[in-house]
Amino acid sequence: MTGTLFINGRIQALEPTGLSEKEADAVYVENGRIRAIGRTAELKLQLAGRAVRTVDWEGAVVLPGLTDSHMHLSMHGMKLAMLDFSGVTSKEEMLRLVRERAAVTPPGEWILGLNWDENRFVPAAAPTLEELDAVSTRHPIFLTRTCFHAYLANSEAFRRAGITPDTPDPEAGAYGRDEEGRFTGWVYEEASVPFTRAQPEPDYAAKKDAIRRAWLDALRLGLTAAHTEDLRFLGSIETMQRICRELREEGIAFRTHQLLYYPFLEEAEELGVRAGDGDDWLRIGAVKLFADGAIGGRTALLKQPY
Repeated sequence: MTGTLFINGRIQALEPTGLSEKEADAVYVENGRIRAIGRTAELKLQLAGRAVRTVDWEGAVVLPGLTDSHMHLSMHGMKLAMLDFSGVTSKEEMLRLVRERAAVTPPGEWILGLNWDENRFVPAAAPTLEELDAVSTRHPIFLTRTCFHAYLANSEAFRRAGITPDTPDPEAGAYGRDEEGRFTGWVYEEASVPFTRAQPEPDYAAKKDAIRRAWLDALRLGLTAAHTEDLRFLGSIETMQRICRELREEGIAFRTHQLLYYPFLEEAEELGVRAGDGDDWLRIGAVKLFADGAIGGRTALLKQPY
């Protein structure tokens, strides 16, 4: 196979090359692997007579591929289509963004957002149920906190989820209530399940699009691989494997280390899938399970009260 010689780069290598940073300006790649790093003139001499394609980096900085050690590509792909509150500094700004989305969203469709952190707001207060209802009663609104252990919902979302004031808290979660037992809009841990189940189930194409968006955005940011857990969104190990294979066939060069969420262990056993299985592009990792909550959303069990 024809190799590619990349020249005129400012190369930051992890392994010793025997050359200074300014001296190493070229990389030779063959069959998808780096075969040599060195000076342009020397590599051209070594490759003389071969059919080699040359690419000029035009002085760009070249880094080794970066790997994210803990993320959820599916959530990132979904986030790119949702409201993102990560840069919001007040509940008023947060409500404004929700109001703007409601103005362009057909009545009845869900308005979803994530990455809000009331501890960074001035003052440190999250929107209330009444304030979310004031934004819209025609759209179910469901907003995920930055920790993914606590949420906010409006009355229409509670109605769609089938949650009434008489609904008891689940064993591993709770619905926020005031002193008189009325909902505050807060939803904690597994109490979020009825809300997510009430949302339309994405079909295969939508799931694949979410992963594609995530892969392309990760590559744009300089990531070439990630450790990820996506089975809660994708629904099965077979779907995960199929999507990864098809996206690779589309030419998207991104590597994934896939963690197995523990409810899918039975499917893993049926498929004969074990930790360490896979290839250079998709590798099966460890089993993921939850033993507790999160500090930020105040769902973790502590010895002393918050």
